[in-house]
Amino acid sequence: ADREITVVEMLEEVASDMELFTKMTLTGYLSEKGVNTLTGSTVTKVMDNRILCVDMEGNQKELAFDNLILASGLKSRDGIYDKIEKEIETHVIGDGLNVSNIFNAVHDGFNIAMDI
Repeated sequence: ADREITVVEMLEEVASDMELFTKMTLTGYLSEKGVNTLTGSTVTKVMDNRILCVDMEGNQKELAFDNLILASGLKSRDGIYDKIEKEIETHVIGDGLNVSNIFNAVHDGFNIAMDI
């Protein structure tokens, strides 16, 4: 099914920690597939079917979703999962399970997405 996908990235650019060739391949693929990116932004609230984001200037934006994949940085933050588990269907991947890298998080996300 066709879906609208938005990546909300806290840093100024997506995949900033990837080596150049892989980063160019990934960002090119995301662009080709019409994936929206919202950089310099943080998810501050997760509600039933929408999230609230805030950018570095403090501007807020609300985004609706059917499915949410939340990647929360380089520390294992399982507390986030506990807060939203009761409100929406959730799956923990990447650093939510244990500190790892983008490759493993993407792999985990892919496997979950195939089941959705």
